[in-house]
Amino acid sequence: MRIRNCSPLHVNGTAGSPRGPGECFKPRGAGFPPLRLALGAAIALVGFTAAPFAEAQTVSITSSPANGSHYVLGEAITTRITGLDRILSVLGGLFSAGRMSLEIGGVTRQASITTPFGAGPTAVDFSYTVTRDDLDTNGVTIPANSISGPTWGDAGSNAINRNHAALTNQPDHKVIGSAAAISSSTPSSLTSANLDGATLAVALTGTTFGGSVSAADFSVAATPPIAGLSVSGVSGVTSGGTTATLTLSYGGSGLTGSRTFAVTVAAAAHAGGRSLTTGTVTVRDAPPPPPPSPPPPTVTVTLSLSPASVSE
Repeated sequence: MRIRNCSPLHVNGTAGSPRGPGECFKPRGAGFPPLRLALGAAIALVGFTAAPFAEAQTVSITSSPANGSHYVLGEAITTRITGLDRILSVLGGLFSAGRMSLEIGGVTRQASITTPFGAGPTAVDFSYTVTRDDLDTNGVTIPANSISGPTWGDAGSNAINRNHAALTNQPDHKVIGSAAAISSSTPSSLTSANLDGATLAVALTGTTFGGSVSAADFSVAATPPIAGLSVSGVSGVTSGGTTATLTLSYGGSGLTGSRTFAVTVAAAAHAGGRSLTTGTVTVRDAPPPPPPSPPPPTVTVTLSLSPASVSE
């Protein structure tokens, strides 16, 4: 028997047979894509099922924050696993059901497969869309062995090894899904003398205020502490809006030097699921006067005179 036009060989799990002299060996039914040439024709002819190739798997983050600093609400974080054997089958479910776990601020999120099935890939891409509740100021982590879902198979329907090492705290991939900031204060320079009754303009990004917001939804924390400082009123808030004006109350006195304080917006006051803390505002008072200088020391000088000696 002479076999011709048989490159590449195909196999579908059942032994095929030549139809006559000079005909190419072909499998019965639908065939898998080509086997690796290194296996040789003999493996296909005898119906031998090869073990999956041992290759190194690595994971990476393939996207970058559009603003160069951090991912924001609605932005996609894309990831990839590489070094796989060719994925030619899915054992026990749909290929698109696979997920990659990401850790964002200690919370596990699931990225979905974006690579289409059928191309026989050796790398698979995933994507996760940032929500307003996501916050990670250290950077996204991909934990070890993060792939879940149906098993992927090679040409011989062998399970493909998807294990990989962790990729931890990537500083170029921080996430701030929603945030609050103090955009201005009135007066622009705060001191203990004008702190009572001063106002702050607060703006939200990635989320919006709810319909019923009161001064109780805001709190202040100072470093070092400023006793008696609080939010006494809020105005300019609309449901679905992103700005508010806060009025401060301060009943203390005698601050010296510089103090800073930040405002926290309670989770119940906006559409997100976590509280938001603004950047800090500085209260600058004149430094305390220096202590009075001590009086100059008193110097006492004592002179001792003795009678002169006279010789005759």
